[in-house]
Amino acid sequence: MMKHSKSLVLLILICLLMLPVFATAETQLEFELRCLKKTGAAAVVYNTISSDRYTIDNIPAGTYVIVNSTAGNDSRFVTYMKNGTKRKGWIEVPLVDCSSVIRKSDGFAYDIHEKEPNYDAKIKEGVLEFDITKYSDQGAYYRYRAGAGPEPERKDSSNAVESQNASQTDTQASNSGTSVGIVELGRTSSKIQHQGKTVSVSTSDLTFSENVPENKKLATIYAPRTGKASLRQTASSKGTLLKNCKAGTIVSVLAIGNGYTRINYKGTVGYIKTACLKFYGDSESTAQGVLSYKGNTGGGTTVNVRNTPKGDSAKVAEWRTGTEVTILSHANGWYEIEANGMHGYVMDEFLTEK
Repeated sequence: MMKHSKSLVLLILICLLMLPVFATAETQLEFELRCLKKTGAAAVVYNTISSDRYTIDNIPAGTYVIVNSTAGNDSRFVTYMKNGTKRKGWIEVPLVDCSSVIRKSDGFAYDIHEKEPNYDAKIKEGVLEFDITKYSDQGAYYRYRAGAGPEPERKDSSNAVESQNASQTDTQASNSGTSVGIVELGRTSSKIQHQGKTVSVSTSDLTFSENVPENKKLATIYAPRTGKASLRQTASSKGTLLKNCKAGTIVSVLAIGNGYTRINYKGTVGYIKTACLKFYGDSESTAQGVLSYKGNTGGGTTVNVRNTPKGDSAKVAEWRTGTEVTILSHANGWYEIEANGMHGYVMDEFLTEK
């Protein structure tokens, strides 16, 4: 009898396994709504990040992804959905945002996904700090989407250019209203890519976000103790770490929050603690100088550039004597300078004014 009972139980189990599975799978839209980022360019998907890696897939620009982990500054292990199937792998392309940001009465910022079915109603539930629908993602920077609303006001429409989340990569720039690739940011002048060439333009002609005051559209990473600050995927200390931002780096500001501010750091957009930024706008009072030592501008001596005008402040760069810099201010034995997209301070004895 026992033998027959066991046979019956086994038969029932086999029949159950043969029944169709009716579990509800996650739809493409449901998955995409859980994603905070999407690829800013077409990406090759690798099985690993080791030297013996191989290609397992290719995904187009605009693919929504969930970042599971990161390695270094550029490699990310992501989950994505293709043809209704979730897949995983390593990619090495910039990621861009896919959500607007509103701040509700409770003081917290909330992401409203661009594919949210009730998007128009959702963004009215708070103060709109960043409207993703006004921009379309192109690589690691934004282009203004025609017809999405009034263009940002510019000081000089004859030669103004617009940069939204501009990356430090080569891209074409043109005249008014066209997005450009930022090669190097500076308080008074910046370098952009224009018709395949690097040209200098007035920083006052660049617009990074219509929601940020003119005097706060640029900032430098402020980390005098550690020399670095964390850039995260969301405005939270628990958000996925995207990069460690080097102190002294000049960045563009996209949205200012109470605890966290949304910035573009070398082509990667994320959130950083507002306390780790030093805001500064355009300045008319600048001069040019050359790094030197005891009056000698030859290139044989290394000069330490610091995050603040203190000898024990974090070192942000080491530049050779002979390096040309822009002088922003001079006080208490220290010059405030910038060059090569970096901002910092050097002592009087290491600089000669032109």
